Amino acid sequence: MENEFQEYLQKVSKQALKGFTTREFEVRACNAESLTYFQYLATVIIGSSENKILLTVHFWEDDASVLTIDPRKILEKSVKLDIFKEYLNIFSSRIKNAASQAGLDVGISLPFTVPGYQSCFVINPKVYKTTYCWELIRNKSRIGFGCSLVLNDPKLLKRMVEYQDIRSQDNELEIL
Repeated sequence: MENEFQEYLQKVSKQALKGFTTREFEVRACNAESLTYFQYLATVIIGSSENKILLTVHFWEDDASVLTIDPRKILEKSVKLDIFKEYLNIFSSRIKNAASQAGLDVGISLPFTVPGYQSCFVINPKVYKTTYCWELIRNKSRIGFGCSLVLNDPKLLKRMVEYQDIRSQDNELEIL
């Protein structure tokens, strides 16, 4: 089931990109240690008191250009960071919806951004029992992802994947 859930996360991360760009990205698994070498980290926490899903997007600010139609219009650093936070919002909303449909009553935090080296503090193996990591790559641009879990119901992952399979038949959200 772990491989299926990792594939599910990778698929959802690529689908969330469709609202930003038509460019294609290669997906590659990686380890949590490689995520510390990015400039920034955007984070969202989905959870309740007993169950938590920590989603992270690791990036370099200049890679915001791969998520936009016209990269020349994005010059300010704050706008570049906001693009990744908005992307994380869309990605995490899909995960939250799948968790809700799977029977988990959870809330979701607002995304926040910190320097990338802090990922070793955010993705804490003493707190989160399982972590999945992967990258989306296009030319020299890399966007790293982490998903760390503390779940009381081991069948939840399977139900989330099943919900995604049903939802993939629906129309995708488009951002203008």
